[in-house]
Amino acid sequence: MKLVNSTIEDLEDIYKVVSLDNKYFDEEFPSFLQNFKRIEKKYNCSYSHIEDNGELVCCIRFMDHPFASNSTKIINIWARADYRNVATLKKLYDFSISNFPQKELSAAVYEDEKWKLDFYKSLSMQEESRLWRSYMNPQLYKKVELDNDLIRFESFEKFLCCDENFIKFYHLDRELVKLIPAEFPMEELSYDHFREIIDNSKLDSSLSFVAYYNDELAGMCTVALDASKASVMLTGVRKKFHGLGIGFALKQEATLACKDRGIEYISTMNDASNLPMLALNKKFSFTKEITKVVLKKVIA
Repeated sequence: MKLVNSTIEDLEDIYKVVSLDNKYFDEEFPSFLQNFKRIEKKYNCSYSHIEDNGELVCCIRFMDHPFASNSTKIINIWARADYRNVATLKKLYDFSISNFPQKELSAAVYEDEKWKLDFYKSLSMQEESRLWRSYMNPQLYKKVELDNDLIRFESFEKFLCCDENFIKFYHLDRELVKLIPAEFPMEELSYDHFREIIDNSKLDSSLSFVAYYNDELAGMCTVALDASKASVMLTGVRKKFHGLGIGFALKQEATLACKDRGIEYISTMNDASNLPMLALNKKFSFTKEITKVVLKKVIA
């Protein structure tokens, strides 16, 4: 077996390993290539792999965490079935980690990917949190009439029509994320960094809404759309407006917009400790689909 620092020429072979490795991965190669080019330099990505008999059989990636502090690296690993043993993977890890200064590592792995969990734990990474991905079919949802006429909505199509409101969006987002249990310590994002992240996301402005309560900006629900599948990015309400039914109203508005578009699948990812949001999801008949385990390690 040969340990190699990967280049873009290896990307198609890396894609094949990722596709075989991850049953939740359904990205076509052109999209995979586009995303690779987008994040490679921005997040200081580095790939290494093992070749056996001339074939790429497993791959590891380190990249800067897009939201956490600069000292945090995300680690991802993919491997063909015959190479999913800790001894082999640790050889690749030891080869790759030598390229970096000592940093904090973060990883997220689906609960049923036992071999990855075993590998990350062999590195003394500790479980930090669990995220639940749930889904529902908006076509089956029946609208609930609201009894609070002080709540009104505005789609992002209208709300983000000027830079002034994008700044309001930035400040609202920063206020809301501080109220949500996070999978990693959140570093304050600059406005330019935030806008770049949003511009590169798949946020759908016709499925995303802000809510006003008595004409004061109170919360938002942002939704991304990838092909025919929608995913809730963030649902949040400012603390001073808690208990007024605004979270439910926002999620319903987004759900009904998805229903009108003929979308049959909405997913959401929530920290397992975020009980209020899990209770809200239950009202919309979200069904738990998979659990993602978040692990961390500080390299001494």
